[in-house]
Amino acid sequence: MERTDYSEQEQQGLVLVAEAEDLKVIDQASLNAAGEMLKSIKLYIAEVQKITSPVKAATHAAWKAAVAQETGLLGKAEEAERILGEGGGAKGGTPEQGPAPRGGRLHPAWSGQRPLRLAYAENDNR
Repeated sequence: MERTDYSEQEQQGLVLVAEAEDLKVIDQASLNAAGEMLKSIKLYIAEVQKITSPVKAATHAAWKAAVAQETGLLGKAEEAERILGEGGGAKGGTPEQGPAPRGGRLHPAWSGQRPLRLAYAENDNR
């Protein structure tokens, strides 16, 4: 992604701050000047929002696409965990254990095992 140069807006913002620091409202003329300055600040805010909106929109769209892709990919892993949690796939088990049963009941040899997600998390923390 291209990096946008906002140096002009940065300078304008610094000028606004410096002018605000220098302005002392002591009479009608300085109050009028403060009012005009507030108009300049509002225009500056609108300009910054106008030039940053496309960047924010593109970033948001990319984020949404990444989340959708991640959700789809993780869904496959969650489905695999669910199948294993129900006792394994079509073959299931080991030769010693026999085929894994369907319907959520685990073979007695499988009953003490942790779900894969938990087992992986525990291994990552070691």
